[in-house]
Amino acid sequence: MEADLAKDNRKSQIANHKSRPTGAREDGWGEGGTVNIQTGCEHDCRYCYARHDAVHRWHRCTRTAWAEPVIDAGRVDQEYPRFKGRVMFPSTHDITMRNASECLVVLRKLLEAGNEVLIVSKPSMNVTALLVEALKRWQHHVAFRFTIGSASDNVLSFWEPGAPNFENRIKSLSCAYYEGYCTSVSCEPYLDEFAPDVYQACCAYLSRPPFDRGAGGFWIGKLRRWDSRVDLSGATDEQIEQYVEPLRAAQGDEFIRAMVGHLSGRPFIRWKDSIREVIEKPPQRISATDAVPSFSREDTEENGLREIDKGID
Repeated sequence: MEADLAKDNRKSQIANHKSRPTGAREDGWGEGGTVNIQTGCEHDCRYCYARHDAVHRWHRCTRTAWAEPVIDAGRVDQEYPRFKGRVMFPSTHDITMRNASECLVVLRKLLEAGNEVLIVSKPSMNVTALLVEALKRWQHHVAFRFTIGSASDNVLSFWEPGAPNFENRIKSLSCAYYEGYCTSVSCEPYLDEFAPDVYQACCAYLSRPPFDRGAGGFWIGKLRRWDSRVDLSGATDEQIEQYVEPLRAAQGDEFIRAMVGHLSGRPFIRWKDSIREVIEKPPQRISATDAVPSFSREDTEENGLREIDKGID
């Protein structure tokens, strides 16, 4: 069965990649559209595209105000139609205890209208427990996609300073899985060179195929638009050396090709458009003396290639 699953998964990774949509509508992420209820997000992720757009493109709020979100009561109170395709909720903020009541109001309206909903979150366990209980009635119309970009709390706290830690996210994933919901993970952006460690921690709690228009899987993607979206203000030289430079190196084409070779064919693996763009490029000849990337903290420690932070489990 595992061999058949891996074979089917490999086909899904490479078939028709040139014709696939990208972004929120990629492979059914949110082909029906996205719904959000607030401006700002207390997670305040350094790479957040929504913050960049709200602050620099549309001037809806200041950089400081972004971390103190404001709920749009009109979006909570309005009625929602049945969309053509799965709806992603939310896409420009997260669901936290601060806005959980309002989010549940909107989720119920979307589901009562007959929509399929993909809930995307960097989850805390208390919010996840609330959601899985409150949405039981519509369980087969709800899918969860939890964002987990690293297995290291140090890495997560640098890139996503206000978001829950790794343990919270894994517990949330397992909770939704054991409650019978469709579960998946977004490792986009992956935040260090150890994305396979995240995969290993998650794969026992991912819903098995067949996937309904992309509702399942373990999605891997790069951090995009470093020069415009990424906010490194306040980062020390030590943090740049510890978190930023290794991630830049881990986004090089040769590293990505090696990671693809390492993970391709495994159950659940799905490559986002940023990875497929690299796969489509003709490979460059690699010297026999070039180092082969390590994708596991355990392997790295054994080979003495990189000292791992003492605080990382």
